[in-house]
Amino acid sequence: MRTSAVKICSAALVALFMLGLLGVRPTRAASTGPGKKSAFESSDFSGGGDIPAGVSPLLTATIVKGKKKNVLVVEAMLSTGASSSSSYLYLRTDVNGYEIEPLSGGSSEVLTDCNGTPCTLTAAWWLDLDAAEAAHPGVFINQPLTVTLRGGEGSPSPQSDGKVTMSVHLQKK
Repeated sequence: MRTSAVKICSAALVALFMLGLLGVRPTRAASTGPGKKSAFESSDFSGGGDIPAGVSPLLTATIVKGKKKNVLVVEAMLSTGASSSSSYLYLRTDVNGYEIEPLSGGSSEVLTDCNGTPCTLTAAWWLDLDAAEAAHPGVFINQPLTVTLRGGEGSPSPQSDGKVTMSVHLQKK
């Protein structure tokens, strides 16, 4: 019996060591989704993980079903920790694969210049579900709304801790 316990502990230690070698770092996350009218997601990169470089998937939230005469509102925040050396922070979002308002040059991306110091980027987007459904029939009304928040940091050697949060709400027009 004791030999089995030692083998299990050894295997667990090897697995944890290999995850560290592969760069897989766990983050603390919280979620309330999927929700009928709202969903909230967060992740903490302070527990040994780093904010990804470039524009990578950060969080996903789901509203169970899109409804007529509603607007989907997405609010997000990405912040670096005290030891940050980030040059820039980026955020962008899409719903069911389509980027949402406000768009600039066809992209919902927003960014802020951190100048190598800790910083925070907040953003808000929205989508008129009736207009989106008219443009893309069968994609938004009476369908699950999967919101993907993408983002990251840009620096010569990105290795910042930090936090990311996202709130998603359906609101009547």
